Amino acid sequence: MAKIVLLSQAPLPTTQIGSWPKLYDYFLENNRGIIDYIICPEVDTSFHKGVNYLCLKKLPYSRLIGYLTGYRKLAYLKRLEALLVCEDKLILKIIDNTGLLFEVQKYLVQKKLRDRVKIMFFMHGYSYFYDPKKTEAFYSAIDHMVYLSETSYRFELNRTHSITSKVSILPNGIDSSKFYPIGQTLKEEIKGDLALKGNFIFLWCANQRPKKGLHIILDAWKKSSLYKDINYELLIIGLDKTYKDENINFMGRIENYKLPQYYQISNFYLFTTLCHEGFPLSLTEALACGSKCLVSDIDPLPEIFSKFGNVSFVKNPNIVGSWIIALENTKASSVFFKPINYELIQKELSIESWSSRLIQIIDSESDVFNT
Repeated sequence: MAKIVLLSQAPLPTTQIGSWPKLYDYFLENNRGIIDYIICPEVDTSFHKGVNYLCLKKLPYSRLIGYLTGYRKLAYLKRLEALLVCEDKLILKIIDNTGLLFEVQKYLVQKKLRDRVKIMFFMHGYSYFYDPKKTEAFYSAIDHMVYLSETSYRFELNRTHSITSKVSILPNGIDSSKFYPIGQTLKEEIKGDLALKGNFIFLWCANQRPKKGLHIILDAWKKSSLYKDINYELLIIGLDKTYKDENINFMGRIENYKLPQYYQISNFYLFTTLCHEGFPLSLTEALACGSKCLVSDIDPLPEIFSKFGNVSFVKNPNIVGSWIIALENTKASSVFFKPINYELIQKELSIESWSSRLIQIIDSESDVFNT
């Protein structure tokens, strides 16, 4: 019987803000017995019961050893090799770490162990945009490829000579016990606690990397009639700095557990990405909390979010004028938003549905490998 091994660059449980470690913490806590082994950095191994941990220790001269051997991830590889002494077959889950994937493939082939291992790779972006040679090596190393969206899969299929692995589509999920809409009375109470005075709250939440589009929306806001209007406030979350510029509030970094209230009180959520996202959790969370969302019209976002309602896509998101028009239209109430479908959101975007689909994907690989 093949054992399931999760190779994680993040310790699990995690204190990181990243999306997939939080998903897998939930999965491991609520679906015991599915994952047999976890190879990850040192962590409290008592948290997730029923999982065998093979923790990695930081060794002196690890960089030098990596340079000399050609394997920067040698600690992972040695753990795998040791596992294959006592286990006949392994199914490896690698999440969004292509460097680890290439080294695992090279090492297992070199040690003549590749036929005893199936590799499942979970891409948590849209594409790695590799050149043809590296793309071929990437897909050659994978037995089962899992994308976040069909658009991402179709994009890769169109730009790649061949994808010979099996393919599954697994969108991210959110915790609906934390992200849900609230009534107007509670909204006003929270706004009071946060000292927010605007009748209409706009929210932007991401990091300050240029591809997230903060510079575009700030320029648009300051050129729109919403700027300095006391009825409107723009909240910016995710930056190191905290200050106020007229009706723009830079809130700094907010801890994860405090984020739902900001989504819940916002009238509009601004998702101004200038890149092909994988499956943006912040947008999903805002939508689940009932916020109307103004979203960059960039693949795969229309495929993922069009059907749920409360979303309006902004054409040409690199053009500041596009966002000025969108902002002015919200003020004039002339933006059309399809009614939100909370039942569909719960069915397709909940962390429970994500967990169920993940189990099905793992089982499908196990069934074939064990025959």
